Amino acid sequence: MSWDSGLLPDQKRAACHIGSHACLRAGPGTGKTLTLARRIVHLVVEEALPPSEILVLTFTRAAVREIRE
Repeated sequence: MSWDSGLLPDQKRAACHIGSHACLRAGPGTGKTLTLARRIVHLVVEEALPPSEILVLTFTRAAVREIRE
C-alpha cells in the first residue's frame, strides 16, 4: 500500500508537507490521526528519515494506539 492511498487532497498535502513544523487542526472525525500516521510513513519511506528522529505529539490515548499500529 502506498503511503498516500485513501487520503483526501488536503490530507495528502499535509502528510507530505515540506518545512520545519506542521500543525494539523481540524474537527473530530476529519482524519487528523490518519494523516499524521501517513506523514510518519512518508518521512520514513520517501524521505529516508530514521524513526528515532521523529517526535509525534498527540492529545488522546486512542490516537497514540492508532499511530503505534
